[in-house]
Amino acid sequence: MQNIKHFTPYEPESPAFPGAAYLKSEDGQDWYECQKRFAEDTLKFTYDDNGVITCITRDVSGLWPYNRSVAEVPDTEENRRADISGRWRFDGANITDLMTPDKAREQKAREIEAWRNIQENANYVFAFNGRNWDYGKATQERLSLSVQMAKANKLPDGFIWTDADNNDIPMTSGELINLSDAIDQAMFTKGLQIHMR
Repeated sequence: MQNIKHFTPYEPESPAFPGAAYLKSEDGQDWYECQKRFAEDTLKFTYDDNGVITCITRDVSGLWPYNRSVAEVPDTEENRRADISGRWRFDGANITDLMTPDKAREQKAREIEAWRNIQENANYVFAFNGRNWDYGKATQERLSLSVQMAKANKLPDGFIWTDADNNDIPMTSGELINLSDAIDQAMFTKGLQIHMR
């Protein structure tokens, strides 16, 4: 099984194909020349300095190991599980799974947190008093100063609030406060739904 390390660009003295890019390994092997050393029935892959697999194929000519190493392993069902997700590592002899149970739990926790953050910061629409209204953190932020003015009875005459269908709706102080309360309730309910999944 081949394991040829750290290919970098170089200029051959007599290039077979002028203008083509060339790579050579740390022990001086030309990439094009050493490809014939790989068996036809193996999995070939590139890996980085940490051993993480970055490309995998059966056809060695499909690899371009720029600043990478190239190795091959038997084409077994176990080795075919490897992919280029960053989860698989070559230890010099075998492909190993970097995903330990602890790492899997950490990754799943990060995925859940990212999903929850997206859901909590999204905008939604709900029906209230025969109209569709936006709600979410952005709506609450926009609404807060107007509600503060409504509670102080300082809304200007002809005050409007735009509904989810982009209609300008005239609002009294009481109507705006009721809408704000309904938005708070909708957000609370949505928050429960998000956290119960």
